[in-house]
Amino acid sequence: MEQKAKDIMAILGERPVAYNPIYAKLLGDIGDGVILAQLVYWASAMDWQEFHKTDAELAAETGASVDKIKRLRTKLKKYDFIEFARKGTPARMFYVIDPGKLLDALLKIKQNEQKSANKLAQIALTRQCNLHQLDSADCTNIYTENTTENTTDNISSRVKKRANRTKKNQNVDNSVDKRKTNAYEEFLSWWIETAKKTRGIEPILGPADRSQAGRILHKVDPDTLQKLALFYLADYSFRKFAPSIKTFASAGIITGLLNRMKNDPDFWKKLNGYIDQYIKTKSKIDNKAQKELFDKMKKLAQSLTMTDGPPP
Repeated sequence: MEQKAKDIMAILGERPVAYNPIYAKLLGDIGDGVILAQLVYWASAMDWQEFHKTDAELAAETGASVDKIKRLRTKLKKYDFIEFARKGTPARMFYVIDPGKLLDALLKIKQNEQKSANKLAQIALTRQCNLHQLDSADCTNIYTENTTENTTDNISSRVKKRANRTKKNQNVDNSVDKRKTNAYEEFLSWWIETAKKTRGIEPILGPADRSQAGRILHKVDPDTLQKLALFYLADYSFRKFAPSIKTFASAGIITGLLNRMKNDPDFWKKLNGYIDQYIKTKSKIDNKAQKELFDKMKKLAQSLTMTDGPPP
């Protein structure tokens, strides 16, 4: 086996053509690429100085026909990285290759390949995003995360990861939205029942009331909001104001009640009295949800102090 390997190398010779596929991409033909690769080899070996090569020598070294070598020279006239001319006596073909210009030509091929790869990656990304129902912003982020690694395979992998992450976030958001919706509906029902007890009327909640309820629930937690609302509806100082959430939610009233809750011991004494008067009263409650709500307020009352001022 070893001897056969040596025989093969002996047949091939000691100077194989240093071929690179990029030469074929540059010239559009594999055979032409092989000949150019050999010319570049000799130019490099001659330290990029002028050198001469006969067509017969090139044909022997590359396996190309003399006619193909002649046709290649015609093609090479449109490229600026190589010059050739027949000189001397007897006349011989001399070549000179500019390495800088050759490098520019090869880099242009690489750039075009990258553009094609990017285009294919974008097509693959669009298909994957549509498959996993990702929006355009997510797709753009995926593509720009690492442009140099945008291949069909890793784009598919990244899209799947982003889709899974987005799905998890949506589940969390849906859970949060559900809790917010429950708190919103609970507060609206609580307001109507408490207004009936404290003001003796059933308020009609318009769009503005509902909008304001949603707004303040984003800023004040539901338990604190119910304390403030009970004080607003029950305290004599607010009787001149309508029992509407729109009025209660005005910046001046909410801010003032929050300050009193933090700094005024009388606020808590009064609030505890209002809880005893309006929340602890025994009344027939037909609505199961409302009964649970009032039970919640009773527990709140038990947590308040009547003598020590605001809770720490």
